[in-house]
Amino acid sequence: MVAKVIVGEGLNWRFVDWKIMPLYEKIFRIATKTPNKVAIVFEGRKILYSEFYEGINKLIHYFLRLGVAKGDRISWLGLNHYKAIEIFFACARVGAIFVPINWRLSNIEIEKVLKDCEPAYIFYADQKFSAELNYDPSIFVDALAQDLWVDSTKFRNYQMDVDLTSEVLISYTSGSTGEPKGVVINQETILSNANMSVEAHSLNKNDVVLNVLPIFHVGGLNILVTPALLLGATVLLHAKFDLEKMMEDLSESTCVIFVPTILKEIISDPRFNSKSLNSIKTLSIGSTIVPIDLIEKIISLGVRIIQLYGSTEVTPFAIHQRNKDMENCVGSIGKEGADCSIKLIDKSGNEVAKGEVGEICVKGNNVFSRYYGKNEEIFNNGWFKTGDLAYKDDRGNYWFADRIKNVIISGGENIYPAEIENIALRNSDFSVAAAVAKFDPKWGEVPVLFIEGKEVPNSNLLEHEAWDALASYKRPREIRFLRMFPRNTMGKIKLDELRAIANGKVSVD
Repeated sequence: MVAKVIVGEGLNWRFVDWKIMPLYEKIFRIATKTPNKVAIVFEGRKILYSEFYEGINKLIHYFLRLGVAKGDRISWLGLNHYKAIEIFFACARVGAIFVPINWRLSNIEIEKVLKDCEPAYIFYADQKFSAELNYDPSIFVDALAQDLWVDSTKFRNYQMDVDLTSEVLISYTSGSTGEPKGVVINQETILSNANMSVEAHSLNKNDVVLNVLPIFHVGGLNILVTPALLLGATVLLHAKFDLEKMMEDLSESTCVIFVPTILKEIISDPRFNSKSLNSIKTLSIGSTIVPIDLIEKIISLGVRIIQLYGSTEVTPFAIHQRNKDMENCVGSIGKEGADCSIKLIDKSGNEVAKGEVGEICVKGNNVFSRYYGKNEEIFNNGWFKTGDLAYKDDRGNYWFADRIKNVIISGGENIYPAEIENIALRNSDFSVAAAVAKFDPKWGEVPVLFIEGKEVPNSNLLEHEAWDALASYKRPREIRFLRMFPRNTMGKIKLDELRAIANGKVSVD
């Protein structure tokens, strides 16, 4: 597929040469041209591009001293850290594959991931994340140890067989059930994603991007951090989400990426005011379902907020809004990304008409290559089926419907839980809701709405006039409150458990 070159106002670097420039080479060029520019700010420390590049080189030579070869997996276990980003680019240079591990997992779950990817070495900045693991201690490396700083000239002329087809990242993903899968991503895919991020955010080398999302998720690493560094911009990298620290850095940022829960926490903070987001050029939100009132609140402050759609398998861009047209499609997930193609299909694999709901399929340079260690058929003529449903309007905007497996079929009619959830969240003070199917002897299934939080006395939510916006068969038959939703270790709601509760198969205290 030939890349579509993004050329827009404010873009200082065109991705015209991305097909011939591996990741490391781009950092080399930036460090040579602007050595004294700040690349990353981490916990008060400013790392210049010259220092960033030198740190990458020292890691490369340390890898070579250890005998790291092309295709070897190098894991990172811990919070976000600038050393992890250096390790990622060092892997890109030697042909190794960077594997950030979700530190929120239990020890048993982490051990399963490590057993799956079999890393040659596991780097950390805080030993507490590895102290209790039942895993070979000889492969753990302190990323801050002084003996990593080997002579960076020793392997200067070492020849490395690396190009854009070289695999560089494994990001583990998990559905609501089943074992995590390692999504394998090559350098061309990383650059394709960067191309679309530039377009979505109007990103340029003068930007200061703020990231609090964990880099063990592909969104934390690839939505803003990697594209910004490939442009020569500055990254404010937080170890993890800390509201107080983030409120301080907001005024220094021009581009940020949040999820709805974080954004709600920001605007609910007493320190938040109409000027808190004055420096923000683009605020992107990474979620399929975003309450409309939240979007409208941000727009009312004069801030451009865009929605992004994707998954780990598309690294994660596929559909997104742009700065220039976000005001005309509030609630939409946007248009087809510049470096991929989108189609919507029915159950038979035929493309659906505009306005009809179909499964989102993605094809392009942004799509992953395989699941690590799995021998399974993934693509259909190059198309990746996401398992998500959407429809397309006359202007080319896509509107998210739901996950295929979550659709409720009542009397032969499809009910998309997102329709119910959006109304519930827009017309209440609750922030998390989930609609699931309950067996019904007459209709087959009917919707039940779960709300996370303490039940509101005399709320009469079933009688709320907001439900008039839905056909009668789509309205929830009952509303149930749970203090905490069941979630897996990736933070996703366990909808199967909610279905079991709705159908009386599991009791709740």
